[in-house]
Amino acid sequence: TRPCSDRAKRVCLCGHPEAIVNPSRLNVGCGPLFAIGPEWLNIDHDDYVEMARVKGANFLRHDVVQLGLPWTDLELVTSSEFFEHVDLRAGQRFLERTLRALKPGGQVRVSTPDLRRLAEMYVDDIRDGLNRLAGFSFIQPPPYDRATPGNRFSMLAYGALSGRPDYTGHRHLYDEASLRQVMEW
Repeated sequence: TRPCSDRAKRVCLCGHPEAIVNPSRLNVGCGPLFAIGPEWLNIDHDDYVEMARVKGANFLRHDVVQLGLPWTDLELVTSSEFFEHVDLRAGQRFLERTLRALKPGGQVRVSTPDLRRLAEMYVDDIRDGLNRLAGFSFIQPPPYDRATPGNRFSMLAYGALSGRPDYTGHRHLYDEASLRQVMEW
């Protein structure tokens, strides 16, 4: 990998988080959805370097679960559709490290599929034939359209149909109470 000598482009190519100096906000597990602005650092383990360069986003290819966050005094850490892709223990370690990296009054915002909502939709589909889980077909490949409610629930819960051979799917799902519990452990 190349070193991070070109700070003007604000993209780290070396995978060393210390090369990015003092971000105040992190967008963790960003995928191709970047937060734009000098205060934001977008982080993902997948390679979105060129896309970030084109969009003018600060980006670091980094595995926050394995390597943690080397910064302190962060005011905000956001994570959307990332947390469910790590197992319970890794998620707990990530949250512990994230909370330590916050400045006083800093915030962590986590958005993840709601296990309770998915389970209620599954039960409604079985009991009342409502077919509510079919509403997620826009984010699933074609076999989802023909699947039974049980298979639809499993596909959503485990992320089984991404189409990417390297995709591990969802590792742990949360409802509000279980996510709060993990944040308090």
